[in-house]
Amino acid sequence: MKNIGIFCFLMMFCLQFSYAQIDGSKGIASLEKVKETNEKVMTMFTQNMIVEGYNILRTIWIIDESEIDHMQGLTIKYFNMLESQYGETIGFIQTSEEIVQDVAYKVNYVLKFEYHLLKFTFYYYQGKDDKWFLNSMFFNDNMKELFGD
Repeated sequence: MKNIGIFCFLMMFCLQFSYAQIDGSKGIASLEKVKETNEKVMTMFTQNMIVEGYNILRTIWIIDESEIDHMQGLTIKYFNMLESQYGETIGFIQTSEEIVQDVAYKVNYVLKFEYHLLKFTFYYYQGKDDKWFLNSMFFNDNMKELFGD
């Protein structure tokens, strides 16, 4: 468990500081579409379709493509390790969401394995042309966070 927490922290740290020049075609026009996009990504992750999930995120994530490639590779390795320890994925649920006016949106999901879980957090920012951009996404297996501990 300790190694998993360190791994997730390092991924989150690297991604928070690796912003790229934003492509004008990136972004999502409405918050409703953001929610649909998150559902698609979580469905892909539940089906262990990591590459497909990241391909969806590429259209809205404001970090450099090479960073997305790196995180995608680490996620594939991480999921393989988790499945060997905690069984197959069996679904996901949205656990919370928070909107700060028309500026920021945060949503949490739990990806369920047979014997454990991963908590996913997505942060969006509404910026240029009123589009929503994925600012950061991270996951960890710290169940305590679900309870505010």
